[in-house]
Amino acid sequence: MSLFVCIMTLSRLVGGIPLSTALRSITGLFAAATVAHMLPAAIIAPDPFAAAIATLDTAQPPEIVEQLETIETGEGSARITTSRFTFRSRDGANTLFAILVRPVGNAEKRRPALLFFHGGGSRAEANHAVMQGFAREGYVALACDLPGICAPAQAIHSSGPWRNASSGEAARFTVTSGEVKSTLVDAEIAALDAFRLLRSQPDVDPARIGLNGYSWGGYTTTFVAGLLGPRIRAAYSFWGCGYYDEGSYWLTQLENLTSDARDTWLAWLDAGRRASGITAPYFIEGATNDTYFWPPAVDGTLAVVSGVKNRVWWPNLHHAVDTTAAPTRKLFFDYYLKGIGQPFGTIAILSSRRNPDGTLQVISKASIPPALAAIDSVKIYYSPAAPTWKERVWTPRIATLEGDVYVADLPAVCVADGLAYYAQLTDSRRVSTSSAVTVFTAQSIQPPH
Repeated sequence: MSLFVCIMTLSRLVGGIPLSTALRSITGLFAAATVAHMLPAAIIAPDPFAAAIATLDTAQPPEIVEQLETIETGEGSARITTSRFTFRSRDGANTLFAILVRPVGNAEKRRPALLFFHGGGSRAEANHAVMQGFAREGYVALACDLPGICAPAQAIHSSGPWRNASSGEAARFTVTSGEVKSTLVDAEIAALDAFRLLRSQPDVDPARIGLNGYSWGGYTTTFVAGLLGPRIRAAYSFWGCGYYDEGSYWLTQLENLTSDARDTWLAWLDAGRRASGITAPYFIEGATNDTYFWPPAVDGTLAVVSGVKNRVWWPNLHHAVDTTAAPTRKLFFDYYLKGIGQPFGTIAILSSRRNPDGTLQVISKASIPPALAAIDSVKIYYSPAAPTWKERVWTPRIATLEGDVYVADLPAVCVADGLAYYAQLTDSRRVSTSSAVTVFTAQSIQPPH
């Protein structure tokens, strides 16, 4: 049995703890963060994106194959144009459907622009409604079918060899000696081609382009943001991250690969290994009980992003966001692409310690832009141990301000059995941000002082 499988097994046995905790249990010779983020060593195929990255700034924009339709909708300043067309991708191997939405009028004005990436089993058209909303606010918005991620039956205008690949997850994890055959290569090169197409539009300001997407589209956002680096201004992901080996739905697919194929997939197709290239401000909305992207993977990805980064955890939700919260994505892009509004607050866990009564005192530090009226609340969400992340139940505890830190005590009964917790800040706009998730096993908690 490989070390990777041993770690996975231990992680599951102790209630969905992150790999970093499992690694500490196996060996004290290495720092967990260092081990968790080492690049795999056994690479049996070259980087399939090397050529696309090398020509990002020199190649001509993708060729438009067919204009399908162009329509105008709305009235006055909210009037927008929607164009549907197909374009060549991956040096002509694929033909992909795309949809472009832009404001009407003043065609020479350079505007902020957004790329939208759909989720697994979806298609570009699914983003149309939200793209229209952003276009009415002055953005140029583009989405395309992502081959290998989209639903072939729905992507009726898109074609290429990827349509003949096996259905389901298997085609995304295909690595052979000498070649990465994963359909994710088609998807991410399509995203890079879509970026070049958007950047070439006469009404787009190339210095103000953002990326966003849901699920596999969030993965694509994270992945492509790492490849594009300073070429983009902001990136916003819903759930999609990297470090699949630290905790995700796809652990089984990784375990079923040979060790060399797994290392190659992680090196070239895991978004976490690309995330160190992210230089734009990056935000991710996570769901604590998500089936697909678990907290250790999300936090592992954020740990290697070197620039401005932030997150929010929505408690007790699977692949969903809090519908009562502020329009966080719009506020994020308005600030970084338009210079309107304020940045988000941040919060971090500073320390924790056992109280004499067995409760756990958690101390957090919140920071918020001075132009905002106030911090609305700081809470500590905690969860007793559970067999999986999806089965955890999260409970809030109000933290009180003591000096310049926020303090909350977590119940002794949960502390004794081990628990996970994180801090959440909500500001006067109803924007929430969160700390990383901390996991304590019963053995790791110090006795009361």
